[in-house]
Amino acid sequence: MKLLLLLLFLYAVTAKRVELDWNLQYKNVNADGLFERRVISINNEWPPLPVELNVNDILVIHLQNNLNEVTVIHAHGINQNNGTNHMDGAGMVTQCPIPANHNFTYEFPVTQAGTFWIHSHYKVQYMDGLRVPLVVRDIHEPFHWDEDQIISLSDWYHQDSYTNLEQYMNHDNIEGVEPIPQSGLINDHVNSTISFKPNKTYRLRFLNMAGIATFNVYLDGHDMQVIEVDGIPTQPTRTGLIYLAAGQRVSVLVKTKSTTDLNYILHANMNPAMFDYIPDGLKLSK
Repeated sequence: MKLLLLLLFLYAVTAKRVELDWNLQYKNVNADGLFERRVISINNEWPPLPVELNVNDILVIHLQNNLNEVTVIHAHGINQNNGTNHMDGAGMVTQCPIPANHNFTYEFPVTQAGTFWIHSHYKVQYMDGLRVPLVVRDIHEPFHWDEDQIISLSDWYHQDSYTNLEQYMNHDNIEGVEPIPQSGLINDHVNSTISFKPNKTYRLRFLNMAGIATFNVYLDGHDMQVIEVDGIPTQPTRTGLIYLAAGQRVSVLVKTKSTTDLNYILHANMNPAMFDYIPDGLKLSK
């Protein structure tokens, strides 16, 4: 009994309540440098800031929907098995969507460590930019690294998600051809730079937040050691390339070189097999 009380006390001491105020509103951005379009921003910021927690924290998101459409958000990969299934955010499944100009508060404990993401779960709305990396750290993780980096991958459309969905579901689209993106993004940009220090071990947290695209990822001149897949720790496995389907997350450890005289390219290449055709101008490699 004393041990149980001690464990409960330690849980209460280590866990904290993380409260976020999210105001959803539209914003125009030109993420790929080719076309400006409307996205869904959080507090007028896009891309939105990642959410970073420690295991056993309680996440509270006060969501104000200032869009002209309904919305919900879902913590992808987080188990809502603590009596919080109504906080799962699956529209018309576990929750009625939040109407325009209304608000809702999400609150649930986060008991899993790893790499996750939060995104809209209403139709294909997250492809309009309502998606955020979620990282949950645990001081007792079995692996060691000096620093970590969040690296999001996504496909990018110049049309809004509802236009793409309407074209896809149209009765004239008898072959079910899916919409093809105009660009691929790393950390929501086309020319991202990731800084490394020499003789350091980095944990790279890759998230595929795309709607359709899958990515082949490799780093010139470096091997990668996989230590997590979809929020689950793995036996360390060395590889030169990782493959991420939409929604997947993979963490790898990378040991940097001892010198800084060279730059190395991080490749995140969209797999053409996922597309019905390759339009002119689409760059599959990054």
